[in-house]
Amino acid sequence: MTFSSFRSCLILVLALAAVLPSIAQDAANGRAVIEAMHQKYKKKWYKNLTFKQKTTFYKDGKTDREETWFEGMNMPLGLVIKFGDMGSGDGLVFKSDSQYVYRDNRLISQTKRIHDLLVLGFSVYFESPEVSIGKLAESGYDFDHFELDMKEGGGTEFAIGNPDQAQFWVDTKTLLFTKLRKKDKDGNVSEIRFNQYRKLKKGWIAPEVVFLRNGQITLTEAYSEITAPKKLPAGLFDGGDFAAKRW
Repeated sequence: MTFSSFRSCLILVLALAAVLPSIAQDAANGRAVIEAMHQKYKKKWYKNLTFKQKTTFYKDGKTDREETWFEGMNMPLGLVIKFGDMGSGDGLVFKSDSQYVYRDNRLISQTKRIHDLLVLGFSVYFESPEVSIGKLAESGYDFDHFELDMKEGGGTEFAIGNPDQAQFWVDTKTLLFTKLRKKDKDGNVSEIRFNQYRKLKKGWIAPEVVFLRNGQITLTEAYSEITAPKKLPAGLFDGGDFAAKRW
């Protein structure tokens, strides 16, 4: 082992020990990071979240179109997205590791999908570390690939996953998810970033989400009217009349 690699390994162990001493012995993989995230926020994170979203699509580096979406979330139950307005019959529901697509108030498709952004940004603080790790591993993240990266603007991040397949990053200080990156079989690289974190009750929210493909922005999400209500309407994630669902 070179001095440089030894130093990097030592820094990684010290970073782990700083956030949760008991995981320093397990510094060979990223499972300990998920455990630390869960331990830090499991009794603090808000359970419900609603916001209005400005969704901007880009083409060839320029704005192509803008849409307004409304989103309601309950953790660990799921997420409802309504396109256009609250009375819309068009949108998406994510629950039970599946995606439901509605158009004109009709369910037109149902597919199995583990929404890794929901896991890393929200449900990781509610579901057991074993459940979160299992879902992320099924989504292609290899927890045996684990390193420490420098952040843009200072600070450090844990990087978990194979860089030739799928990776995600977690801030070593706050233990908040910051970005993920995936590479397809043709070498195209997709990246999603959670930006501008700010406090929301005893948790955090990233009101800007940026999607990139091969380094070029393809989509941005900007949240406004952000609330963390104590309750959401009963039946919000059930089937039935999608247009009638509101909060």
